[in-house]
Amino acid sequence: MLQPLADAVRAKGIKFGLYYSQSQDWNNLGGGTGNKPAWDEEQKKGDFDTYLKTISLPQVHELLDIYHPAYLFFDTEYSMTPERARPFFDLVTSYPDVIMNNRLGGGVLGDTATPEQRIATDPLGRGFEVCMTINNSWGYNAGDTRFKSAQQLIHNLSDIASKGGNYLLNIGPTSEGIIPQPEVNRLLTIGKWLKTNGEAIYATEAGPYVDGLPWGRVTQKAQPNGGMTLYLHVWNWPADGKILLPGVKQSALSGKLLANAAAVTTAMTDAGLVVNLPGSATDPDASVAALEFDQPVLLATSAPASM
Repeated sequence: MLQPLADAVRAKGIKFGLYYSQSQDWNNLGGGTGNKPAWDEEQKKGDFDTYLKTISLPQVHELLDIYHPAYLFFDTEYSMTPERARPFFDLVTSYPDVIMNNRLGGGVLGDTATPEQRIATDPLGRGFEVCMTINNSWGYNAGDTRFKSAQQLIHNLSDIASKGGNYLLNIGPTSEGIIPQPEVNRLLTIGKWLKTNGEAIYATEAGPYVDGLPWGRVTQKAQPNGGMTLYLHVWNWPADGKILLPGVKQSALSGKLLANAAAVTTAMTDAGLVVNLPGSATDPDASVAALEFDQPVLLATSAPASM
């Protein structure tokens, strides 16, 4: 059943990942029930350790051996002790190209952190991805119409990228595989924004202001010649066309808006680099300007946060 999905994803040049819940299984005796009671008394007759050894671990082996995922997302680590987690860890790490998250349990840190429903960096300094729903439900819920606006989703993406993370946005297809139209509308809007501004998201690193700025967010990308590009995600377009990069004491070589290539100029001040934006906002959700520097951008200490 998974092979057609894997083939379709890879045909689009997308890495294929799989979710696996090792500690919730209501179909097999002994399977974990997470933090919920068993559906029936039969479920309690099995042994969890036997389940892990004879059902769960072989399933993970099958997923890795047959479908070759680039990413394995474990979830619900209830009752997973170090002894129970060890065989899974040894199995996954025997596939050196597979990335594993931090939800196997038993003290396994994994390769990446996965804060859920909140934007947060990883205190251990690892890569991270924010897991968040497009409304309030992980699966399809006909009664849940509390969809996040396209602007909020774009701002989330911008904010997470500025902190150096990935955005794992969950959508809930129906039992027929149909994505609800409100979700389609939002995804298309994000796609349109990325078509123009994807350069400021893809293959970028955390910007120098991981706590954000009053007018928006910043990502950056190192260039082969030793230079650096700063991408300014302007959420709030200023009335006077000026925004501040506090603490920047380096002159920009050049600048432009990604949407229309209009020139962006800069001026050095005691507070930092003032950026002069041309015209008006190019996007109602987030306009992006790219500034080119001849070397990595370093911030002076004790810089003010706004003009």
